Amino acid sequence: MTDGRNNSDIRKEQKVGIETKRDQGTGRLTTGTVKRILTSSKFHPHGIKVELDGGHIGRVKRILDADAHGNGGITDMPPHSDLDKMLIPQSEDKHNEFKEFYQYDKSMEEIPASVPKGQRMEIIEKKKRPGRERIAVAVCSLGNDRDGGFVYLGVRDNGIVAGLERDKEIGSFADYNDKFANHIYDTLTGILQDRVFVLNKVDIGFTEREGKAICIVSVRPASKPLYVHHEKDAYLYVRGNASRAVRLRGLEMFEYNRERFRD
Repeated sequence: MTDGRNNSDIRKEQKVGIETKRDQGTGRLTTGTVKRILTSSKFHPHGIKVELDGGHIGRVKRILDADAHGNGGITDMPPHSDLDKMLIPQSEDKHNEFKEFYQYDKSMEEIPASVPKGQRMEIIEKKKRPGRERIAVAVCSLGNDRDGGFVYLGVRDNGIVAGLERDKEIGSFADYNDKFANHIYDTLTGILQDRVFVLNKVDIGFTEREGKAICIVSVRPASKPLYVHHEKDAYLYVRGNASRAVRLRGLEMFEYNRERFRD
């Protein structure tokens, strides 16, 4: 993955993620478009320093669109052995979405202890579904985007790391990288009903931040429209300018698909 240490990889009007001086050591990135390149040397071990259109100054840690030679890419996921080095954005944006839970719901703790075990498990299973669908909606919208993006599980909307211990416990997952990851893959396959996309365009990895486990889901652009299937209906979600999925209907959906997937 092109990481911003070579001056030749950086150009004006390129979208990048930078680490500002304020955020050094936090793993948080500020994204924006390069206005000026401030480092004159060909290489800098900590990243080329740039100024973004919004005035933020920092060193490039991630290149979010391809350079002139077609390198880089917003959805490049490093090898699992390097996940600990992957920087988490400072906040959500069009290409990055945070989800505190995978399928856990706080209301599960409010189920009266007097409810029989069998009925209790049935209630819990029903409460798991909305969370899974929210993850699938995020992945669907990123897959329908031209650039794709990332979903971070175990991170709150405000960027605070919450961890996935409750999800691990409620799912009876023996570990993260195997059983937990496979469950996410199965969930996405079932809701999106596109196994080829899930196998070829989605990468799932677990790492730790602040001593807590989180999951990073990398989503590369789909080659055909993706839909979230719910009962007998199918819904198309895309990325808006804000950090959320937008559902399109009717003519809007037709026009979006025609433009996005015209090739």
